[in-house]
Order: sequence, then structure tokens, then C-alpha cells
Amino acid sequence: MYGELLGHVFFSEGINEPLFELLKINTDKNLIKKYISFIEEMYSDGDDDVKNIVIVTILERLGDDGKVLSNAYSYFSKELICMSKEVESFWGRR
Repeated sequence: MYGELLGHVFFSEGINEPLFELLKINTDKNLIKKYISFIEEMYSDGDDDVKNIVIVTILERLGDDGKVLSNAYSYFSKELICMSKEVESFWGRR
């Protein structure tokens, strides 16, 4: 629509929503690990714009549901857990 890829929209639809649903039921651990591995790589190797997508689009959304976030923490690295906790603190959650 805008003639360019909008990262936040793309990753919300392509990563965030499917992962959120997977983490709700937390049964397809291999697929969840693939999503999380990709997110971890985005965060560790990405530039500031990519890291912003991980923080604002992905981590904030996962924090909308305590059970989903708790399930996500069992897959996250320590670094991503720390960043997620900063996001949660910023929003006054948990």
C-alpha cells in the first residue's frame, strides 16, 4: 500500500500473532523455538530499527497476556528476558 515494507506491520502479522497463539497453548515447542530463535537473532544482530521492532512490536504484544509471557520466558535468552522485563516495567505490568 505504501510502496515499502513496514517492519512493525510485517512482523506483527508474520511473527507476533502466530507466535502469540502458539504460546497460548504451548504444545508445538519445536515451532515456538524456531520463532524465538529468529527473534533472538533479530535482537542480537539487528540494527536499532530491528531491535525497536523486537521491543515495541513483539515483546510488548507478548506481555499483553501473563500466561503467554510466562511461556515465552521458558524459551527466551537471559538478554531477551531482561529486555522484556524492562518493557513490562515501563508499562507498569507485572
